[in-house]
Amino acid sequence: MGPHLHPRQDALARQPLLITLIVVVALAALVRGWAALWFLCDDAFITFRYAAMARLGHGYVWNPPPMPPVEGYTSAAWLWLLHGLWALTGRPPPQTANNVSLICAGITVGLTAWATLRAQLSEGLAPYRLAVLTLTLGALVTHRGFLVWSSSGLETALFVSLVTAWAVVTAREGRGPVIGALAAAIALTRPDGYLFVAATVALLGLRALRGEGARALALGLAPLAAVLAHVLWRRLTYGAWLPNTFAAKVGAAWPEAGLPYLAWFVLEYALWSWPLALLAALRRWRPGPGALAVGLTLLGQLGYYTLKVGGDHFEFRVFTHLAPLVALTTPLLLDRAGLRPAWTLALSALAWALALPLPWAEHQLAQRQTTMVAVRAGPKLGEALPGPLRPLGLAWDHLRDQLAPQLIGLRHREHQLFAELQLRLTPGLDASRPATMGGDVVVVRRVDGGFRLDPSADARPLLAARPAVDVGTVGVIGWALPSLLVLDSLGLNDPVVARLGAHVTPRRMAHERRPPPGYIECFQANVTFGVAVEDSTTGALVDVMSHPQGYRERLDLSAPGLPLPPRWAGKPGLRARAVVLLLEREAPLTEADLARCAAWGAEEGSGPAP
Repeated sequence: MGPHLHPRQDALARQPLLITLIVVVALAALVRGWAALWFLCDDAFITFRYAAMARLGHGYVWNPPPMPPVEGYTSAAWLWLLHGLWALTGRPPPQTANNVSLICAGITVGLTAWATLRAQLSEGLAPYRLAVLTLTLGALVTHRGFLVWSSSGLETALFVSLVTAWAVVTAREGRGPVIGALAAAIALTRPDGYLFVAATVALLGLRALRGEGARALALGLAPLAAVLAHVLWRRLTYGAWLPNTFAAKVGAAWPEAGLPYLAWFVLEYALWSWPLALLAALRRWRPGPGALAVGLTLLGQLGYYTLKVGGDHFEFRVFTHLAPLVALTTPLLLDRAGLRPAWTLALSALAWALALPLPWAEHQLAQRQTTMVAVRAGPKLGEALPGPLRPLGLAWDHLRDQLAPQLIGLRHREHQLFAELQLRLTPGLDASRPATMGGDVVVVRRVDGGFRLDPSADARPLLAARPAVDVGTVGVIGWALPSLLVLDSLGLNDPVVARLGAHVTPRRMAHERRPPPGYIECFQANVTFGVAVEDSTTGALVDVMSHPQGYRERLDLSAPGLPLPPRWAGKPGLRARAVVLLLEREAPLTEADLARCAAWGAEEGSGPAP
């Protein structure tokens, strides 16, 4: 990627109306794909709860004191952005997060277009620059992974846009302060951004040694002071150098999971073609320091997730930033390999076409599913694809069947359905705003292992006594009910579970930790969730129960409302609604009790602190 060639060689690139039309069509395709794949995943609501806690005056904490502060949100920049928008507009994160992500994805499309128009092309290919632009943007806005993560409520689209900007500016040997500022923003968006900071320091240091001088080095490194300040603030605020999610998620190296995850990604998007283009280009082209820094940094990030982390819980989320860079560089590498323009354009189009069948075929099959369990069990591409593609489908099925039981690479539809189930079963929830427990609270007593409704009990004193819930999926629940003390038994938002919790066998991505014995019990969790069966005419409760085993996962999201539990199914005049079951404690926990539980293991490494 370098400067323009002579205008006569690049005349087509100077037609602003055609350029504008191509970019507008690409942005329209992005918006359409964003709308078709729109979803909010349960994990996004974790960050939303941190913003809500700050709005309530507690700061960026998961639970208010005496629980210790913990950094379970991973992306500081994303939290700050959503919290700031909430303060400025009054619109809470569920209403703004995906709109911001769409804007970030649009910026990525714009950056890719700009880089394509500014890229150095051979004399033969330069007259066809608009064709290259069309192929590049077409490959990007039809990339299913890029479209999936242009929503979700997570910070992925922001991360992708920043990495794309850093890669383009760095490869073009841009100004040091710009490269430094982008690297700092990446590091504040995700912890793996520290790799980009390290690469920036090395590159700017090399430039200084080659003659740019100490002043240029200082200006380039100055933005990175924000990263250092944030790390120190984290240490002072949370008592750790890295987010709590690192301790909860990342354990021993896991290449036996990461390598199949990478192979699955390469297979699905036919990415084996890109290394071939790179090898062909390297026969005639030697990358400069900037391009080399970009390549090594991206390789390091890919290797970290492949060999150390073992992939990711989500469908290729941690590799999404490669989509715009692969789309951008494929024709450029083929051009540098010395191919004729016709071959460069044809092979670029072929690479685009090969990346379409598997991801979109899976999407079409998954859209037919309306229950969570069915999605996890399928679909089977090997049975759905036509003859020539069937071997690819069978390989895809094999990799998914290997990884899904370990909760690795769960697909967009799986997370979409899970969040919708959580929203369906969280009582009194307006998905856009945190709720307060009121009319949907039912006071019950434990009787013979079950629950008995106590219509005369007053819920107000129980609500004032710090109700606590122990759940393994805390996002929607934590956001919907901010007055709850939410105990995260997976440890993402709990430093005790993350540090002292036991590991499950076999390993399960982001679900490996379990609380140390006695820790959760110390809090005497007295909240659970259930289904109330009521008379549809009078509103009188006729039954209250906790969610029957499997009831949640058998819900059909295509049906309106909640289905009646099995023993009431088919009886007229009844309806089901979700409720919070608030159990009476034998003795309410005091602040001192909570502080003692929260300090579990502080002195001895096990058991409550003395």
